[in-house]
Amino acid sequence: MSFDIRQPLYLGGIKALGLLDKLVTGPLWRFIESVPNALSLNTQLHQLQVCLKKWRKDAITLLYDRCVFSEDDVSITRNEVY
Repeated sequence: MSFDIRQPLYLGGIKALGLLDKLVTGPLWRFIESVPNALSLNTQLHQLQVCLKKWRKDAITLLYDRCVFSEDDVSITRNEVY
């Protein structure tokens, strides 16, 4: 484990997963937990689909974009990373 964490490839992958959790999966999960039914997710899932299509073409914009979801819809945990 100690050897793996010092490898740039693994470290980059871990950072990418952390970034995706911070901007996509974390807020999505909190939103899913707060809605009464699946039909309430349509707008947010469409917004996520648009962002994923954009990131598929140019993922660098993920580093400069804000959270996929509006802060009106879901609480965003802010810290030194975001």
